[in-house]
Amino acid sequence: SFAFSSPPAKANLASVDATYWKNKALEGGVWNGDCNIGEADGTDCANGTFTIGSKEIIGDLNVPSGVNLTVTGPLWVKGDINISQNNILFTSEETGKNSIMVVASDPDNPVVKGRVVTSSNVEFRRNSQGSGIIFISENKGDDCATLPAIDMTSNTATVVFVAIDGCINVGSNSNINGILGKKIHIKNNSTISYDPSLARAIVVPDSGGWNVVNIREY
Repeated sequence: SFAFSSPPAKANLASVDATYWKNKALEGGVWNGDCNIGEADGTDCANGTFTIGSKEIIGDLNVPSGVNLTVTGPLWVKGDINISQNNILFTSEETGKNSIMVVASDPDNPVVKGRVVTSSNVEFRRNSQGSGIIFISENKGDDCATLPAIDMTSNTATVVFVAIDGCINVGSNSNINGILGKKIHIKNNSTISYDPSLARAIVVPDSGGWNVVNIREY
């Protein structure tokens, strides 16, 4: 048998200024339609460079298996972000010590769109100065069983996921260090570690607490 100690009182989650980063992404221009990295049919917003940044995408961002994408600046994806298996996402050296914000948000359809989905065997690598990628989903879907705002199944120990109004579903055998959501659903054999360098990106002093709703074995 086991028991939990009493958690801190509930508090509002720290705010994340996604609007600022969406505006910064807009400074780099707009891509109309889905962006399919590596495709030769005119739908690749990276134009075959496998490098992307400072852009609004009015559609989905699809990263197929094995393309190994480098992110150079903020992105606003007005749709879903789908990262297929066997991928590496690099943080550009150009950003220096600054992390890169990638926002998935569709104000016209916030319950269905604006999701972030990563498949198995996806790596997120920081640059030489320790900067990484922070994914922000403004999707409002908090039903983890059907359409969570963020659905991740990977070794994501060097990336931060944020879903202030939605659920983050952590798949089996995942390793996470930075996560912030309205609801967090963690499946079996996953590891949660504390990394102070990532914690500073998503938590401000006296900004919130935690509460165990339920634990379910799979």
